[in-house]
Amino acid sequence: MCSSDLSFDESNSVVLSVNMGKKAPKGGDCPIDAEGFLANQKAKQQSGKDPMDYTHREYIIPWSFGCAWGGLANVGCANDGDGPQPGACFAWINEDYPTTRAHEFGHNIGLDHGGRWGQEYGDDSSIMGASASWRGFTAPSRFFMGWLTDAAKKTYSSAGLVSLRSLHLNPSTDTSGDYSALAFNCAQCEAESAGLTGGEIIVSFRTPNGYDRDLDGSFQNKVSVHLQPEGYGSWWQGITELLAVLGAGARHDALQVLAPLGLAVGLAYRNLAQLEVAHVDR
Repeated sequence: MCSSDLSFDESNSVVLSVNMGKKAPKGGDCPIDAEGFLANQKAKQQSGKDPMDYTHREYIIPWSFGCAWGGLANVGCANDGDGPQPGACFAWINEDYPTTRAHEFGHNIGLDHGGRWGQEYGDDSSIMGASASWRGFTAPSRFFMGWLTDAAKKTYSSAGLVSLRSLHLNPSTDTSGDYSALAFNCAQCEAESAGLTGGEIIVSFRTPNGYDRDLDGSFQNKVSVHLQPEGYGSWWQGITELLAVLGAGARHDALQVLAPLGLAVGLAYRNLAQLEVAHVDR
């Protein structure tokens, strides 16, 4: 994976069409375990390839199974960069949105849901939310996975101006000297959708480029303010909460969100946003 527009090594992947030798089950009891076991057997018999030899297994299932979800996957079974882990991960896909596949793959590599307004899937700017429109991973997810390093992040130290490059730009090739995110700790900030308090605020700038080309217009050319809750190495750290979206000229001074700082978007255009960060009187 690279740090901006993410890519996948297709040379180490295979797509198999499996003849199950029978009709698909009906009746609504969602028999994914039994059918998955049979599919693995049939795949090995028919193709000579054992799905359990691969780190990630993705099963496209018919609606007749009666599963009540669009996708299902195990979380953190093979974090990106850990190397091959045969048989570790599964993902079941029960709808035809490509974003569902990206969402479930995100679970496999350690990410949890993107929340907003108390809704676990409420962040429509995140591939880990519920929106079916195509968009990239959010800034906190990219830092969490190591696709963006701390060198791409400006940690707040004093009041002043901070220039952010568009999140889709690769820091290793962007020569502007700007940052991919502004960050600071906030002990009282709350991830309402997860019931967690405290963590790191990560501020980023999104434009309709790269995997964000179909990003909803309400997030385009604006600054996103996310909370990455503290988790002490647990799955909590894969959760994110969208706290605010700011356009040019907007301010955000709510102490419960950005205490003790105020944040103003002085300029937002093309691939650059300029933020003014200042102390807020209590």
